[in-house]
Amino acid sequence: MITGLTQKVLDCQNSGLEEKKVIDEIARIVYWYPPMRRQWNPDECGDFLCHFYPRILPMIRRYRYQGKPFECLLKV
Repeated sequence: MITGLTQKVLDCQNSGLEEKKVIDEIARIVYWYPPMRRQWNPDECGDFLCHFYPRILPMIRRYRYQGKPFECLLKV
């Protein structure tokens, strides 16, 4: 099943028009991921996002839908 984020990633790959919006949405997921798993403060979450952020666009561009949603790459 194609989720909302997966569809946005696929649309972004096809048109490239909404790239910034898709990156921003994924960045929000990445920022909030550590507090869901650990007791991190906002500075630690920001550091995690800064470390991960450069990987977002390459992930979007490499993703190929094969039955698993994009979120599987993020392990959320």
